[in-house]
Amino acid sequence: MAKLSNEEIINKSEDIRNQLELSLDLPIDIFAECLKIKNITIVERPLSENISGICIKGNSSSCIIEINSTMSYGRKRFTLAHELYHYYFSKEAFIVCNKSFVDVSDEESNANHFASYFLMPKFALRKFIKEKCDDKIELTSILAMENYFQVSRKTLLIRLKSDKRISEEEMVPFTVNIIINAKKNGYSDKLYVPEEGEKKTTLGEYIRLCEALLDKDLISKAKYEELLLDAGRADIVFGEEKENYE
Repeated sequence: MAKLSNEEIINKSEDIRNQLELSLDLPIDIFAECLKIKNITIVERPLSENISGICIKGNSSSCIIEINSTMSYGRKRFTLAHELYHYYFSKEAFIVCNKSFVDVSDEESNANHFASYFLMPKFALRKFIKEKCDDKIELTSILAMENYFQVSRKTLLIRLKSDKRISEEEMVPFTVNIIINAKKNGYSDKLYVPEEGEKKTTLGEYIRLCEALLDKDLISKAKYEELLLDAGRADIVFGEEKENYE
């Protein structure tokens, strides 16, 4: 697909938000919302250092979205939104997405811009800057915006530059000391700190299908547990949780 205009990207992001019955002026829990979409399975696992995510589309609209588990929470959210663009709009069945924001194909550029507008709708970002930041772009407002919309610093700065609210030169001071400044201003570092270890977990349709197959006696309990273990869900196979309704 050719590179789309900003207006076309905005329309696509708003169309999907409307389709999923999401407000156009509020942030979203994109993981929770994607898990409501039938046929989507989300796999978090370590990928190559340069890869952020993978979109694999099968028959009957089934889709596996893989996300590099070693990235920060903010970047994971952006990657999931990016892969959502591929799920809905890209023709290719197997798409590997690079972490880089520069020198990318037209379709990757489309997906990046879609992710930005899907996580930070045009009206919502404009309203937040006006009402919560007094139309000022400074450190405190940067921190407020990225934590409200739960996006990475790079994602936010690229968007503000694209919206002509900040120049390339004005971006520079905000690209250093990100974590310590967040902590000094009372924010958690969850949004910024990459995860460590060989974490793998699977959410969504795959887990529901495993449960359905077991319930219908189409697979044995042993096979069910094998499938879950392969998906990194030892917590379901072996876990015993204490219920807490407080």
